Order: sequence, then C-alpha cells, then structure tokens
Amino acid sequence: TRIPMQGSNTRITAFENARFAESDDPNPFFLNVLACDAVNLLIPEDQCIKMLRVSRTVRKAIPNQFVHAKAKAKCSATTQAVMQGLGTLIPRVQLTGLDFSAICIGPVGAAMLAPLLERCPLVSMDLSWNKIEHGGLQSLAASLGKCPTLVELNLYDNEIRDEGAKQLGAIIGRCTSLQDLDVSYNQVRDEGMCTLITGLSECKSLTQLDVRGNEIKYASIEALKAVVGELTALRALGLNNTEITDHGVEELGTVLKCCKALTYLGLTHNDIGPVGAKTLAAVLGHCPSLVRLNLCQNWIQHEGARSLVQIVGQRTSVFELNIRNVGMSTREKKNVIELGRSHRNYILNV
Repeated sequence: TRIPMQGSNTRITAFENARFAESDDPNPFFLNVLACDAVNLLIPEDQCIKMLRVSRTVRKAIPNQFVHAKAKAKCSATTQAVMQGLGTLIPRVQLTGLDFSAICIGPVGAAMLAPLLERCPLVSMDLSWNKIEHGGLQSLAASLGKCPTLVELNLYDNEIRDEGAKQLGAIIGRCTSLQDLDVSYNQVRDEGMCTLITGLSECKSLTQLDVRGNEIKYASIEALKAVVGELTALRALGLNNTEITDHGVEELGTVLKCCKALTYLGLTHNDIGPVGAKTLAAVLGHCPSLVRLNLCQNWIQHEGARSLVQIVGQRTSVFELNIRNVGMSTREKKNVIELGRSHRNYILNV
C-alpha cells in the first residue's frame, strides 16, 4: 500500500484546437504519438506543457491534467521515435514530469533517455514496468545524479538487481530534493539494498520509501539503522514481501523508534511469527505518528494478533491495523475482534 504523494503542482494544457495524427476518434483531446514527426506536428510551441505521459493506449486528455500519447511497447523503432520526439520537445517547453510507465523501453531506451534528462528540470519521473535492467540503469545513473530538483522517482519492477541498486545508491544522494522513491520488485538482494539505502543518507527530504519485493536482511537493516537519523521526514515505509523474519523485526525495532514522523508501515507477506508480532507490539508505543500498520499474510497466529490488538487499542496512535490471513481460526478471529472492540475505536481488518 502506498500513501499518495502530495507533490508538485504540475499542470498540463490540453490541445483543443490541434490536429491529431493517426487518431480514429474526432475528439480533439486524443493525442497519438507514433513517430517523432507527430510530436512536432501536434504540440504547438505556445502550449504550457509540464508533464508528458506516454502509454500503451490512447486515453482522453483532461484539461489541466495530463497529455497522453500512444506507443507500441514491443516496437524498438517506436521507442526510438518517442525518444527523438522528446528530444525535439524539450527545447520548446519546460518539462518537469515524465510518465513512461509500462511501455518497456528496455536498456536501449534507457540509454537514449539518459542524455535528455539533463536538459529537463525534472520533478517527477515514472519508469515503472520498463525492463530497464542494470545495464539501462547504468546509463541513467549519471543523468539522475544531475537532477537536483527530482522529487519523485518510480523504478518499480525493472529487474535492476544488485548491480543496478549499487549504481543507484552511488548517485541517489545527489538528488537532494527527493521525497518519494519506489524500487519495488527489482530482484535486489540484501547486499544491493544495503548499498542503495546507505546512499539515501543525503536525501533528507525523503518522505516515502518503497522497497517491496526485494531482500531485506541483516545488512539492509543495519544500513537503515545508520541512515534513519538523517531521514527525519520519512512518513511511509514499504517493506512488504522482503523476507523479514522475527529476528529482522527485532533489529527493525531500533529503526522504528527513530521514525517519529512515520505514518505508514507495510510488512505484509513476510516470515513474521508470534514472537515477531510481540516484538513489534512493544515498539509501537515509540511511533507517535503511526496511523496505518499492515501485517497481513504473516503467520503471527492468534497469540501475535492478540498482542498487537491489545497494544494498538490502548497505547498507540494507530487508526488502521490489517492482520488478515495470519493463521487464525474463525473462533480466534472472533476473539480478536471482541478484544479490539473493548478498547478505542479504530479500523481492524481481520
């Protein structure tokens, strides 16, 4: 679960009077980019464009929202055309946002994109689902290090692995305005995550960190311990599906005690048992801002669930606790619900 970022005021103007190439729909709000010439044709120089979104399907561009474009992800020629079109667009507008999610630009497309980034005062960039891999990230890394205005970076599911995480960790500290970083599901092991987390020490404005689907073990947690004192603005921490065990929760307790601004903690789909749940319950009193805690799909069972519900109901600021699918029978669930009702009102998902 991710808390939506309250971020930049990016504003896009729709092209009501423009002609749109390759479009079967007469509605002038459709923009279809299949080649660089289309970009030159469709975007007048006097338009106030802040965000460019390229997607697999043509969608309606709502005024003051997004400019949408169509690109066929499997065609490398189309990817090249989009990058060339972006290159002609950049000198004419002040582009602060790029959304290239799920168009599979791959390592080659990432290498083509890299030099263009240095010419944009980027605030937001979404490159999720693009199979960039560590080779593509190596091309992007140097350019990302020259984006001090970057606030939001989404690299979800790009198969960057340890090599890419280390490359990102080496430069991410230069993005001093960074607030939201998503590197979920990139097949990064503990060693790579350690390097990446260590590099975040200079990102003092970071409010959201999502590392779901990677490996978080001893080295990574030690790195978190070392940098968390600098990340005083951290509000949301996504550690779902990171192979955290009871011992990991014990080590994570030191980190959580320092996260005074933390409002969301995700620990779903891990290897946390009753012992880890009790350890976590003991730490929650040191998290004065925590509002949402998600522990679903952990084998904490009845014993661990009772410990959490009792502490949450009595001594914490938690408003929503999710403990679904944690190994309880129907009778045990009813018992936990009754225990929750005996304390203050809050959302309890069992």
